[in-house]
Amino acid sequence: MNSRPKHIGFLQIYDEYYPKLYAYILARVRHRERAEDIVQQTFVKAMQHFHSYKAKRGATIGSWLFTIAKHTFLDEQKKIVKVSLVEDSALEHLAPSIDSALDILIELEDDAVIKEEIVRMWKTIDTLTKEEQEVIRLKYIAGLSYKDISALTGVKPNTLAQLLRRALKKCQKAL
Repeated sequence: MNSRPKHIGFLQIYDEYYPKLYAYILARVRHRERAEDIVQQTFVKAMQHFHSYKAKRGATIGSWLFTIAKHTFLDEQKKIVKVSLVEDSALEHLAPSIDSALDILIELEDDAVIKEEIVRMWKTIDTLTKEEQEVIRLKYIAGLSYKDISALTGVKPNTLAQLLRRALKKCQKAL
């Protein structure tokens, strides 16, 4: 049996979802190299379990990948916390900084006014609840549909739309 079509299919999935997963994880970890490592681990895990993927309850391959990415991110966070319990200064070296993330997000932008707006936007998003931050990351940074976000979070699409509207109103008031 020829396994080449599976690899070609996985390469297409990789090409489609790598930028979305990277943007999502970068927004979470706010450190370029850590984001790259987590996304790489996500695809390694996906490749290892690709044969067992089955769409459930309307879940897509994208929501499956984002679930793996989220769990990989959470596993990495747990490792950081364990290291910090052993050595207090370890967290300072491993934890991402807001300034680092902002530098990454605005480095291609030359306009100082736009850079300032991006900084204000991220600081505003950081004031939202964890759930609101997550929905904004998935919808606007990762570019997922309500259906995919629903499959990933377990929250109904209508509820997601309300949550997103509420979060955006909070952001508008703060900005």
